Amino acid sequence: MRSASRVPSKVEGRLTLPAEVTSPSFARAFASDVLAGLAPAATIETVRLVVSEIVSNSVEHAATSVELSVRADRSTVHVEARDASAVLPARRGHHQLDDERGRGLGLLDVLCERHGARRTPTGKVVWCEIETSPPATVRRFAH
Repeated sequence: MRSASRVPSKVEGRLTLPAEVTSPSFARAFASDVLAGLAPAATIETVRLVVSEIVSNSVEHAATSVELSVRADRSTVHVEARDASAVLPARRGHHQLDDERGRGLGLLDVLCERHGARRTPTGKVVWCEIETSPPATVRRFAH
């Protein structure tokens, strides 16, 4: 008798990445692997974008290794990136739509339900939460 495979109700993974330009790519692949089978494809793509942004910022601004943590249940994905810089992310001035830099916190505002940063004894943690289930109500816009 074969048993049916079950979708996990919770998943978690941690990965330490070096301060290298290739780390955001590894972070995206890692997030996909952790969330496979639990989160919908659209949520995984959102998480991939968010971890890429967070890890890119750590690599560029902290210039230290980054410990990435992705954990999820059936309703929420929680992402944390720890690095050895105590400098917290800060908003820059107004940006143009085609600016390639300085849009990180605005991106988190749009893609995440909640996000923040806090200092730790060894640096900082940047975190965010993304809902995995569709919202209870969907807004429809007139064309």
